[in-house]
Amino acid sequence: MIRSTAHSAYILRKCLNQLIAVRETLPSRSVSTLRVDSASKPKVPILPKNPKRGKPSLFLHPSGKHPKSHAKPIRGELKKPLRPHVFSKRLLALCKADKIEEAVSTLQNAPLDAQNTIVWNTLIREVLLRKRFKLGYQLYVDMKRRGFSPRTSTFVTMLNQYATIEQWSQHTKQLDNVHTLFENYIDHVEQVKEHEPNSPELDNSVYVPYFKILGDAGEYQKMFDIYYAMPDHGPLAPTHFTFTALINAISCRKPASNGAEALAEVRAQNASDVRLLWRQAIKHSERNPQFQIDSHFMAPVLGVLALGRPADQLFAFDIIRDFTGLAKPGEDAKPARVPLTPYVLTEVLWLCTCSKKYRLAIYYFWQAVESMSPEDIARPHFDNMLRAHVGLTMMGASQQSHRAVETLERMLREAATRPNCENWRPSLSTFTLALATCWREGDWVSATTIFELMTGYKAEDFADGGDNGPRVESPQMEKRSKGRNIMPGMTAMSHLVRTALASCDQSNMRQCLRIVDHLDVTQLMTSDKPKSNLQGKEAILAYDVKDSLYFVTKLAKDLITLVDEVVQRDVQPNLSAEEARWREMRNTAKKLLRRHSGSTRTPFYESQLLGTERSLAATDSAVEQEQTVRRTQRSATFVKRDLRMGPGSF
Repeated sequence: MIRSTAHSAYILRKCLNQLIAVRETLPSRSVSTLRVDSASKPKVPILPKNPKRGKPSLFLHPSGKHPKSHAKPIRGELKKPLRPHVFSKRLLALCKADKIEEAVSTLQNAPLDAQNTIVWNTLIREVLLRKRFKLGYQLYVDMKRRGFSPRTSTFVTMLNQYATIEQWSQHTKQLDNVHTLFENYIDHVEQVKEHEPNSPELDNSVYVPYFKILGDAGEYQKMFDIYYAMPDHGPLAPTHFTFTALINAISCRKPASNGAEALAEVRAQNASDVRLLWRQAIKHSERNPQFQIDSHFMAPVLGVLALGRPADQLFAFDIIRDFTGLAKPGEDAKPARVPLTPYVLTEVLWLCTCSKKYRLAIYYFWQAVESMSPEDIARPHFDNMLRAHVGLTMMGASQQSHRAVETLERMLREAATRPNCENWRPSLSTFTLALATCWREGDWVSATTIFELMTGYKAEDFADGGDNGPRVESPQMEKRSKGRNIMPGMTAMSHLVRTALASCDQSNMRQCLRIVDHLDVTQLMTSDKPKSNLQGKEAILAYDVKDSLYFVTKLAKDLITLVDEVVQRDVQPNLSAEEARWREMRNTAKKLLRRHSGSTRTPFYESQLLGTERSLAATDSAVEQEQTVRRTQRSATFVKRDLRMGPGSF
């Protein structure tokens, strides 16, 4: 018994000495320490109170130095968990490196504490951005299977990417998935409303891409059913973004069959739906101060109504009067409730063109120039205004070519002198529209002025020699900055040749033939090269409008007539070198006509001069009917007011 007790004491004493030895090799940073002999302690360097870099380590190496940064961690030390936002960045890096499959595998095998709905949303968005819609929907299903509930941002993210699909006939399975997503969204917001009525999850942004998808897929009845199922109040009520999405979807509706009647029927239906939505949007704006009628909503409304019936166009003009601040001649302009943006101005001018109110288009345009900032007025607006001048020449108005020249000169002057008017500079389409105003009036002087402004050539260099001196043999182009010398296209040359013919002056005709010969137009008319292979002047003179075939054949016919007016047929041996070239131009044009002997589509401004009597009578009847309805409603209002006030009120 005594021996075992002594042995136990020996073992205990030995263990105590080992503990003391280990303790002496570690720094003492605690108040409570083992009391050992101070003589046996190793000397440990004292750390400075304010080290220059970093903080002193809690553990020191036995040598008294700080452990190196690459030292191995102590066994048993816990690793920090992977945070979701750090994990999202890693997934984004993999997606940017086009390692989608690796990113998907990484997410599926990641620990649960690194995953959340936002991480899954990130990968789903990147997958859908790369048009992998099937994989994106599979990730959505996998996310729910793992217990992560989708949020409103999940549905918005997915439907925004699905909305980039245009041909839904090729993605029928994905369209079913889209409908399932929207149904899941409805279930989600219903659950949120029960537990937290003021939650930010109650957001109706999902409707905007979903309405676009339904419009592209042609499911308009379902789109209206969903719209009418929306609440009138609360965070899920329609907003101006919702109405804008509806209008844009309606504007893309196409007829089921080809033909003018089917197209007119669809346009009338579109205009009727838009008028209804506009009235409902006005009611929502009166109930909800945050609901604002903006330019992005108004522009497509005017665009759809412009293609409707005369009554629809009249309704659009009322919108312009009440909201944009523009007024007709003789009307007092109302305060603008919606800023007149470039998009709205474009639709206003388009409405005037469709309704054949050309003078009103010009009047509105110059009102806008005075009220809008110069940088908001661009060249396409001038093009639309010049189309109105062309329309007036169709209706028999005069002096339109002079006004077109004045417009071009102002555009060039403002673009050269004002830095914020660079977007006023005319282009090929602008000069072509200006030339279109000349040929109906036979105004050769204005046509040559436009030609000079356009190309940099002097028109008098192509004229006959006279009192001012002999004719210039090789006309020279004025050197301008890059892109400022614009060569006329086939349409512009057609207008120029027709203007020379309409002037009934042979000197003008010869001047025109010299221009055609110098620009080598006949060779480009017969060129079989694709547009992409044309270089230099050929590219500039290439067919510049969608009705190019019509204008090429029209140019060939007028060129034959022009040569026949100038060069006599019975003096073939006595032709000058210049007249011989003109004869060769005539032969080339004749060959071109044989090649394109079929019928071509006639552009609007070439076929309808004044419109048929039937169409004009129908327009007058529709407008008169609308005015009668308004007068009747106004009279009924006055009668009700008089009855309410009584006979002794006056």
